[in-house]
Amino acid sequence: MPETNDASFKSALLSAAGDLAKNPVIGPVIEQVAYDFLSSPECRDAFAAYAKRRIKEKVGL
Repeated sequence: MPETNDASFKSALLSAAGDLAKNPVIGPVIEQVAYDFLSSPECRDAFAAYAKRRIKEKVGL
């Protein structure tokens, strides 16, 4: 897929996601699912591993 089409697709996808999140019925459900996912131990561990890897890449270790 050409880069311009990819950027256009991403923009349209983010716009649609924003519209869904603004919906008073769907928005709170999305927030709760995101909160539950982000507060899970697996997600915290994965993010910590990612952050350590990125720091090592930036520092050059």
